[in-house]
Amino acid sequence: MNLIKIFILIFCFVDATFSQVDNGENILLEKKIISDTTIYSTKSPTFAMLASAAIPGFGQIYNESWWKAPVVWGFTFYFGKIVTDQNKEYKYWKTEYENSNQKNQLYRYNRDFFHDQRDQFAWYLAVTYILNIVDAYVDASLYNFEVSPELNKSNQLQLSLKLKF
Repeated sequence: MNLIKIFILIFCFVDATFSQVDNGENILLEKKIISDTTIYSTKSPTFAMLASAAIPGFGQIYNESWWKAPVVWGFTFYFGKIVTDQNKEYKYWKTEYENSNQKNQLYRYNRDFFHDQRDQFAWYLAVTYILNIVDAYVDASLYNFEVSPELNKSNQLQLSLKLKF
């Protein structure tokens, strides 16, 4: 079973590597970039995604979205802190419930409450982690996206409709 996983992993990396080979079809694109006077730097979406997966917020720093990194760190710290606190409370009430010969309903209610809270905030932490990775990927993909006021000054087609009754 592990051998199959290794082959799948190798296939994915080899396939992704060969998909980046230049076969000469981008000649017109290269000429256009060379004739353009503006040089745009690019960001690698894959690197941004992997960086955010390794260290949350690092992909945002790589993409030069400095203000997003503290937001990611804040949510990650907040949800992580709540998960650890709720887990401590859950373990405490679980021990109390087991020591009471499983008769005290208040201990059982507290145990179940903190168990549910811990699981809920663990999901919030997981969603924060995934959104951190997705944000880094999208931000790197749209790094060179042109947002200038001149885009609105294009030739617009105006249509009118007259209805007579």
